[in-house]
Amino acid sequence: QGVSVLHIHGTNDENVPLNGGTGAMTGPRANWPAVNRGLGFFISGNQCSGPAETLRISSDTSCTVNRCGNNETVQLCLVQGGGHAWPGAQPAKWQINHGVNVTQSFDASDYIARFLLSH
Repeated sequence: QGVSVLHIHGTNDENVPLNGGTGAMTGPRANWPAVNRGLGFFISGNQCSGPAETLRISSDTSCTVNRCGNNETVQLCLVQGGGHAWPGAQPAKWQINHGVNVTQSFDASDYIARFLLSH
């Protein structure tokens, strides 16, 4: 039995960089793997096949959906220009102070709820 995965990430995340490694605001001693490396594990393990489908979710967010063997999906939603933030939430003071982009055009809470309900 496979497992569905939803990963949401900002392309300008300086805490946990999309391509791995360290960013300007990464914590001490942290060195993150690339997001696609982790998702590749689930795409392979779930025996996803066929081309991934890219869906435009909002003006700045697209989700790539891989359909897999037993009705699982592995999804990566990218917020273009998004920083380390919860999409749709009000920016925290630290985010405002550091110029972190917190998109208001994509509601991550709603998208996650619909994802969970569909699985």
